[in-house]
Amino acid sequence: MLRMNLRAVNNIIVMPRQFLVYLYLLISTQLFSQEFSMDEAIRNYESLAATNQDLPAAKTGLKIADHYFREKAYKKAVDFYEKSLRHASKTADIPLQARMVYKKGVAQKLLAESGRLAMADEQQYFKESVSSFKRADDLFIRANKRGSRDHLNSMLLGGEALYIIGNYKEAVNPLRTVLRYAQKNKYEDLILRSSDLLAKNYKQLDEELNHAYYASVYDSYNELKVSKDSLKRAQHQLKLSKDSLSRSHQKLMTSIDSLARTQRSLEATSQSLTKSKDSLRRSRESLMRYEASLKKAQDSLAVSKDSLEKSIVEIALLDSANLQQRTTLEIRQAEIIQKQREIIKQQEEIHKKEEEVNIRKAEVTELNNSLQKISFDLSEKKEILNYMIIAIALVGILLFSALLAYQYKRRTNKKLEENNRQINDQKSLLEKRQQELKEEKSRTEALLLNILPEPVADELRRKKKVIPRYYKMVTIMFTDFKGFTSIAAKMSPGEIVRELDACFVAFDQIIERYEKTVNRKCIEKIKTIGDGYMCAGGVPIENESNPLDIVRVALAMIEYMEKRKKEKMTRNEPYFEIRIGINTGPVVAGVVGKKKFAYDIWGDAVNLASRMESTSEVGRVNISGETYRYIRDKFFFTHRGKINAKNKGEVDMYFVDGRVRYKKMEQPSV
Repeated sequence: MLRMNLRAVNNIIVMPRQFLVYLYLLISTQLFSQEFSMDEAIRNYESLAATNQDLPAAKTGLKIADHYFREKAYKKAVDFYEKSLRHASKTADIPLQARMVYKKGVAQKLLAESGRLAMADEQQYFKESVSSFKRADDLFIRANKRGSRDHLNSMLLGGEALYIIGNYKEAVNPLRTVLRYAQKNKYEDLILRSSDLLAKNYKQLDEELNHAYYASVYDSYNELKVSKDSLKRAQHQLKLSKDSLSRSHQKLMTSIDSLARTQRSLEATSQSLTKSKDSLRRSRESLMRYEASLKKAQDSLAVSKDSLEKSIVEIALLDSANLQQRTTLEIRQAEIIQKQREIIKQQEEIHKKEEEVNIRKAEVTELNNSLQKISFDLSEKKEILNYMIIAIALVGILLFSALLAYQYKRRTNKKLEENNRQINDQKSLLEKRQQELKEEKSRTEALLLNILPEPVADELRRKKKVIPRYYKMVTIMFTDFKGFTSIAAKMSPGEIVRELDACFVAFDQIIERYEKTVNRKCIEKIKTIGDGYMCAGGVPIENESNPLDIVRVALAMIEYMEKRKKEKMTRNEPYFEIRIGINTGPVVAGVVGKKKFAYDIWGDAVNLASRMESTSEVGRVNISGETYRYIRDKFFFTHRGKINAKNKGEVDMYFVDGRVRYKKMEQPSV
C-alpha cells in the first residue's frame, strides 16, 4: 500500500514537469521563427518597391535601417533610411516621414563621430546631419508634433552638429528653442544638454554674459537633478528597509506556525504507529490465506493447459481449409479486374475517334467560310481598280502643274539663297569678333583673380584703386623646408623647380578641398618666398573660425609631406621636410604698387608668425599662445613653455598633436 501511494505521488509530480518542458520547447521554437531575418526582409522590401506599394515598402525599409543602426552599421542604415524615405514621401504619412528623417540625421551624426572617416568625409556627414535635422524640424511642425521628444531631440542634435563643425552662431537658435520647450514640458535631460551646449557656443563666440547665464542654468538644473536622484535613492532604501521588516515579521509568524504543525504531526505519528502494528498483524493472516489459494490455482492451471493444446490443433486444421478458399477467390477477382481494364481501353479509343471526326467537321466549315471571303474580295478589287485608273489620271495632271511651279520656285530660291549666304557670312564674322572679345575679357579677369582676391579685384575694377583695410583677427601661416639649400645642391635646377611646384600645387589643392568641405571661401594664399609658402585666414573676407581653419589645413599639409617623404625614400630620392608656424592677431591688408601689383598683409602678427615657423621643428605645427586661446578645446597640444623668439622676447608656444574627438553626449535610442 505504501509503495503504491509513493508511485502515485511521483506520477503527479512528473506529469506537469513534462508538460512544462514541452511548453518551453514550443515557445522557444515560436520565438526563433519570429527572429529577424535580414535577407528575407530585404527581399520583402524589393518586392514591395517593385509593385509600388509605397507605405509597406517604407515601413519595411525602416525596420531594415533600424536593424543596421542597432548593429552600428551606420552607413548602411543611412542608405536604407534614404530608400524608405523616398517611398514615405509619396504617401500622406507626415509623422512617419519626420521620424525617418530624424533617424537618418542621428545615423549620419554617429557615422561622422565614429572616427573611421577622413576629415573631409567627416565634415560632409556633419553638414548632411544638420540638413536632415532641419528637415525633420519642418516635418514635425507639419505633423502637429511641435515640442515632442523626437522633435526636440532632432533640433538638439542639429545644434550639436553645428557646434562640432564650428558654426556657433547657427547653433544658437535651435538650442534655445529646445531649452524653451524642455523647460515648458519639464524634460530635465534635454534642459541639461541644451544649456550645456549653449554655454559652450557662447564661450566660443566670446559672449561672456550669455555664457555665464546658460552655465548657471546648467549648474542649477544639474544640482536639482543630483538632489532628486539622492532623494529617490533614499526613498528606495526606506522602501527596502520596510520590505525587509515585513519579511522578517512574516518569517517569525511562519516559524511559530511550523512549530505548532510539527507538534501536531508528532502526535499524529504516534497514533499512526499503533495503527500500523494492528495492520501488520492483519496482513500476516491474509498472507497465509493467499498461499492456500495459490496452490488451488496451480492445480486448475495444469488442467486448463491440456485443454488449450487440444484446441490449438483443431484451429490449425480450420486455418488450412480457409487458406485454400481465399486463393481461389483472389484468382477470380484478378480475372474480373483484367476484363474491366480491357473495357475501359475500348471506351477510350471510341472517344478519341469521335474527337477526330469533330475536328474534321470544323476544318470543312472553316474552308467554306474562307471561299466565301475570297469571292467577296475579288468583287471589291475590281471596283478599286476602276477608281485607281481615274486617280492616276488626276495625279498625272497635278504632277505636271507641280513641275511648272517647282521650276519657277527654284529660280526664285537661288536668288534668295545668294542673298542669305552674304548675310550669314557677315553675321558669322561679327559673332567671331564678339567671341574673341569675350574670351579676351575672361582671360584678363581670370588673370586678375589669380593675382588678387575676388573682393579686392572687384574694388580695383570699380574704383581703379584699393584702399588698405584693418582686420582685427587674422591667422597667418608660414611654411619652410628644412635644409633646402643643402638638398637643392644635390638636384638640378629643373628638378628643384618641379619639386617646389609639386609641393606648392598640392598645398593649393588642400586649401581648395577644405573650402569645398566647409562650403565657404575662408583661406587666402598670399605668396611664395623661395621655398616658403604663406597663407592667411580671415582676409579679405572676415570670419571667426580662421584659427581652426588654418590649423586644420596645416595638419593636412604635414600629412601630405609625410606621405611624399615615404614615397621618395622607397625610390631612394632626396626629399623635403616641412615645418610650420602659425599666429593670430590684427593686420593691415592691401595692394602694393601700380605695376606688377600684389595683395599683401602687414603687421606685428605677421612677423610673429614668421618667428613661429623659424622656431618650429620638422613635421610639427608650432602655434602661438594667441592662436591656442581660440582652439584649445579642438585639439591635443604639447605646451613648449615660453621660448625666445628673435626680436620678440619670450613667447608662449604650443605644438599641435592632433584632433580632439568631441565628447559624445548620450544619444537617443532609435
